[in-house]
Amino acid sequence: MAVANSYVILNGKVEGCKSKTSWSPGDPLPWTANICQGVPFNIAIKYERCKEIPDFKTKADDVFIVTYPKSGTTWMQQIVKCLQTKGYPETVEKTVGELNPWFEEMEQKDADAMTSPRIFKSHSPYHMAAKGNTPDSKCKYLHVVRNPKDVCVSQYYHYKGFWEYEYTGEFPEFCDLFIHGQVECGSWFDFVMSWYTCSEEVLHITYEDLKARPAEVIPKVANFLGLECNDTIVGLTIEKSSFSKMKTDAKSNMTWMNDLRHAGAVPFMRKGKVGDWRGHFTEEQSQRLDAVFQEKSSAEMRIAFWGKDIAQTLEAVQGDADQESESPS
Repeated sequence: MAVANSYVILNGKVEGCKSKTSWSPGDPLPWTANICQGVPFNIAIKYERCKEIPDFKTKADDVFIVTYPKSGTTWMQQIVKCLQTKGYPETVEKTVGELNPWFEEMEQKDADAMTSPRIFKSHSPYHMAAKGNTPDSKCKYLHVVRNPKDVCVSQYYHYKGFWEYEYTGEFPEFCDLFIHGQVECGSWFDFVMSWYTCSEEVLHITYEDLKARPAEVIPKVANFLGLECNDTIVGLTIEKSSFSKMKTDAKSNMTWMNDLRHAGAVPFMRKGKVGDWRGHFTEEQSQRLDAVFQEKSSAEMRIAFWGKDIAQTLEAVQGDADQESESPS
């Protein structure tokens, strides 16, 4: 078994080093994290930043692309960029990360300096997110949801690729961490339910639906953002947000972060497949996650996201997409 050597920063204070051969509930985390308000975050997210987010002055035309990590964040950022440029994202020099920056990682002054309309990327659960408290500061949220089993697999490779996590475990251990909500941004189930049950103006999009029916979903995104949309723009957006196109696009493939990655690691844009979890989960692991999914999500949410109550099994979370189809994570 791999040996984990990492540390946790709990509310701004380092909580010692750990070294053990496998993780069990109640053990310290086997990866390097910042713990803010009880939620594990990437070490790029500082405790001080988490504290100041609730005081951020949102504007009525602000939009937050809200996702649990590895749910199609970069894909949606590219779709938004395509819509903003009427299908010609190559005319903009900025990367998707510069156009729609990671809100929790930004300095407050940089967020304040952005010109409106501002579009941010965010990985905060609802209770920790920036939100307006007056009618003229109520903003919008674009929430992308993905089958948690595919999220788990994608997040595992994400941890193995970036050296800052200092994670050396294998998938069985990581699956346990994910099921128990001990990965970046905490419990997938709590995160998703927090956004589903909130009273803000939220457009919920599933990764699977976006893959299966992009010509139907993309106009909904454009309308939500107040952007022009027609068949030509939709066609160009589908083409230029495809996995194959983005993988070779230096402004959307995240290669600018290669200096934070282990040499020889799998690419940031690895597969983006619907149903890739089948090649990683054992039957026992799959049933355990299904049980937590049934326990911690509501039938109303399941029907709203996937069109049916899939409480018994996540096998049904496919949309109409071929399970070998590819989309960016």
